[in-house]
Amino acid sequence: MSIPSLTLLLVVVLGIIIVITPTHHVYGATFSWRSVPIGGGGYVTGLALHHTTKNVLYARCDVGGSYHFNFTGRYWIPITDSFSNKDPYYTESIAIDEGDTSGNTVYIATGNSGKNSFSDVYMSTNAGQSWVPTGLANKVSFFGNADLRWQGERLLVDPFNSSLLYYGSRNEGLWRGITTQPRSGKIDWVQVSGFPFGTVSAGVQFVVCGDVASLRSPPRRPSCALLFIGVIGSGVYRVNASNPSDLSWKLEEGSPSTPARASLSPDGSLYVTAAAEGVKKRDAMTGTWTSITPDTKLEYNAITVDPFNAKHIIVGSYAIAFNNPYFVSETAGASWTLYDRSHGTTIDLDVSWWSVNRFLSAVSTILFDPLVPNQAYNTDWFGMYFGSNMEASSTGSPHVWQTHESGHEELVNLALCAPPHVPLISGHADLSAFLHKDIENWPLKTIENIPTQNTLSFDYMAKDSHYMALTMTTSHTPTKDGDGGGLFSVDGGVSWTGFKTQQGYGGRVAVAADTQTIIWIPMGKTGYYSTNNGSTWTTCSGLSSSIISPTSIWLPSQPLSADRIMGSSFYVLDGDVLKGSNNTGKSFEPLVTLPKKVTPSWKITVQVNPLKAGDVWISLDEGGLFHWTSSSPTSLQHISDVTTSNAIAFGKASPSSPSIPTLFLQGSVNSYNGIFYSLDLAQSWVQFQDGTGVLWAKGSVLAADFNVWGRVYVGTSGRGVMVGEPSSSSSS
Repeated sequence: MSIPSLTLLLVVVLGIIIVITPTHHVYGATFSWRSVPIGGGGYVTGLALHHTTKNVLYARCDVGGSYHFNFTGRYWIPITDSFSNKDPYYTESIAIDEGDTSGNTVYIATGNSGKNSFSDVYMSTNAGQSWVPTGLANKVSFFGNADLRWQGERLLVDPFNSSLLYYGSRNEGLWRGITTQPRSGKIDWVQVSGFPFGTVSAGVQFVVCGDVASLRSPPRRPSCALLFIGVIGSGVYRVNASNPSDLSWKLEEGSPSTPARASLSPDGSLYVTAAAEGVKKRDAMTGTWTSITPDTKLEYNAITVDPFNAKHIIVGSYAIAFNNPYFVSETAGASWTLYDRSHGTTIDLDVSWWSVNRFLSAVSTILFDPLVPNQAYNTDWFGMYFGSNMEASSTGSPHVWQTHESGHEELVNLALCAPPHVPLISGHADLSAFLHKDIENWPLKTIENIPTQNTLSFDYMAKDSHYMALTMTTSHTPTKDGDGGGLFSVDGGVSWTGFKTQQGYGGRVAVAADTQTIIWIPMGKTGYYSTNNGSTWTTCSGLSSSIISPTSIWLPSQPLSADRIMGSSFYVLDGDVLKGSNNTGKSFEPLVTLPKKVTPSWKITVQVNPLKAGDVWISLDEGGLFHWTSSSPTSLQHISDVTTSNAIAFGKASPSSPSIPTLFLQGSVNSYNGIFYSLDLAQSWVQFQDGTGVLWAKGSVLAADFNVWGRVYVGTSGRGVMVGEPSSSSSS
């Protein structure tokens, strides 16, 4: 093992900074990566089906990218994991090129931060294996995870002419794209001058070809000559597109001013949902608009017309709630029948923890299959349903809805824990937490007794990992006591009991190494300790009045950690000062001041070497990586070749160094981005992930296994949890 060189001494308040320059880093370890199966769990906001080729189905998600369904194997394939920037994972709209009968050409409009170089309309000609940008970056504002993301579709590839595309934006009106090289990605996008912008941040909601020939194979046309375009704040426009370079339009009198989704009937009639305005029909013969709303007390979004029966319509009500009903008409809207989990449906769930009580939660899309009679699809907060027997309203037998969630992993992970007694416990936004007794199958259920929406922190007793604690919130934007709290478990995370006294909400928690002492730092508050499972709490002296953001649950910082050897010792990064307690949290004293002022937006992690007392590691995001030891209490080592440290985790020691735990790091070493491990406590690094793709773009939380050497978990913001393990050659 090489001896690190001492390159610089800097005197700082409370200590000395020692800059440690590790000897080297190498790339060469081969790791295999896969998803830890959980089963959907995220909002699927749209679908695209091919109208002339069977079994071609794509889906878009608000935070988890896009997917392609394999009908043979009945599983979903994530098709945007190759992107190394986070913006392409927020899918605003999706469209298929009908001219490609293989079904492999698909377009996605992506982004969530307005105009930038990564937000664009991308094209793939190989079913999402690779993508090329088409040139709308920095011209159009994309917000795939914003309000009204469940509406659409904004993106249209002309079903008759693959060289012609339309995109309806939120803030920049209507855009037309023309290419002389179809499927090349080289598209000339032009803003359609004078077309209404609509309401700010909503704008154009859908672009629909109004030619009924687009719903079937022959006859073909040079291009779609009639478009219907829905604009929030205005209504539905009838657009003459016979000359795509010279569009003309007219606002349809009587159309709803808040159009959400539209479906064209085989007889040429247009059906439009419009939230609180209900459902309206434009008659193909007269052009008049009529309200056909099933229940005026509800709002509406999803809608589809049966391509085999112009009178057969399904419309989905919309509410930010579970179990939204949908309505079926066999009279072109003259009468309706209500369907939900209890009326007229059979629901077959393949994910055990899913519940029929959540069927059609904030439903976004319902589509009839254009080529398979009586088959349909719908999407909601949790995933996708495949419907059969859809003619049943006339026969009296139920609609059958089935899920096929294999491959669809869309949870936003907020916390990971890999205690010795179980491979993994994962905490998420919206869906609390899961106990993974194995990492090859879906969990049977969410963790019991957690009345929570978002799980933010776990910890366990080193001496007996079955004693655990967690923190949570019941809201994305907690503001007051009661908006969350903490819980403890004595059976390894199978069941949980809430603290009898709640000191606040969310925040971070740590458990002493050998006693049932819990330290809790709630959001926006100081630290507290309890020795009786949270029945009573005492303020930890010496800590600031507020350490963790009082409102944001999305920053996965972990500034609190317990020593795994010394049961009386805890450590907290309080601002830019590392503080320690040697009396089980009763009081904290300053240990050393960091040389860089900590920025509130940084992801902070404090980890203690599990095999050595008083050996503390501080991951400071853009500030780098630091190391403090109780044996040299006045100095702080700066690991100089780690320029960025997004997250760190300790895992099982390697066979070659059984007394040194493996240190994992997500960040940058010597200007190389990726995920690394060190077998010698940061004196050298091995890079095993190259800083590209979904693990880099969406990875935010790190945990490592203490039972299997080299196994590391990466929690992502929208693609669930991924696990990496070395190949046999690397593990040797």
